[in-house]
Amino acid sequence: MRVLLPVILAAASLAAAPAMAANQFDLVCKGQQKLARDGAPQPVEAHYRVDLAAGSWCRDQCVGVDKIAAAGPDRIAFKAHPKAGDQDEEIDESFERTSGKWIDLYAGPYPPGEFASTEGKCEVAAFSGFPGK
Repeated sequence: MRVLLPVILAAASLAAAPAMAANQFDLVCKGQQKLARDGAPQPVEAHYRVDLAAGSWCRDQCVGVDKIAAAGPDRIAFKAHPKAGDQDEEIDESFERTSGKWIDLYAGPYPPGEFASTEGKCEVAAFSGFPGK
């Protein structure tokens, strides 16, 4: 039994490793950003660090770690705020897990017409962790 216990423990840790990797990952994203609805698109890149188990994420330099708005098998919404009226802002910062599509949209009422829209693709990379952890 003493010989089997280390083998069983090793097998259990290997079985748990893919589950952890699926819940913690980085996203390396490239896309096109418009700063006006009729503006010319410019290339843009972003780097997300995501921990689904903790419900946390950060972007680029990871100045702060935020809570994920919603996560499902097909889509992760980092930020989500649908426009409810003329005096409301619309925010959609999300990643579609099946297609790799990345969206980062902000359309606000103040200042009037403030707008930034990014669309692109993300690739999953190894989790690089959050600062200070």
